[in-house]
Amino acid sequence: MIYDVPEPFVLAQRQAIRNNRQQAKLATQTVVSQANWNVVASRDEGDVIESAVRSMQCSGWLGQ
Repeated sequence: MIYDVPEPFVLAQRQAIRNNRQQAKLATQTVVSQANWNVVASRDEGDVIESAVRSMQCSGWLGQ
């Protein structure tokens, strides 16, 4: 079945999908760089892995 969808609606929808993809990519980069920074900051204490896991829990990427 073919529906007659107005062109502006289709274009707006595609743009929204592209924007969401871009935002997701930026959010991922932000979380990763934040986790890397936390690892570097706590390297002296010798609990690198624990700190990285803790930072991911705080950002909601891992369950508590």
